[in-house]
Amino acid sequence: MSAPGFPITIRSPEHLQKLSDRYAAVTEVMKQEAAGKSWRSACCAVGVPAMTMYRWLRSYQRDGIAGLVPQTHRSGRKPRRSPDLMVPQP
Repeated sequence: MSAPGFPITIRSPEHLQKLSDRYAAVTEVMKQEAAGKSWRSACCAVGVPAMTMYRWLRSYQRDGIAGLVPQTHRSGRKPRRSPDLMVPQP
């Protein structure tokens, strides 16, 4: 977890675009909700599923804009294969 305003590392232009899109969606939903629109209809208006928006909003409230940076879920390691499951190479 990082503190709000903590330096953000952007790995690629695609990550920057995702961050920008997420920030725009979160702020738009918050604005529509403040204007009296329901949560689901506000999420639908920006084209993001309600559960995804809830996760983004929770991260944004906890970590600021750093919470919207796309996270990689892969450890970078290849899974180990059991010798029983390996197919012999010709």
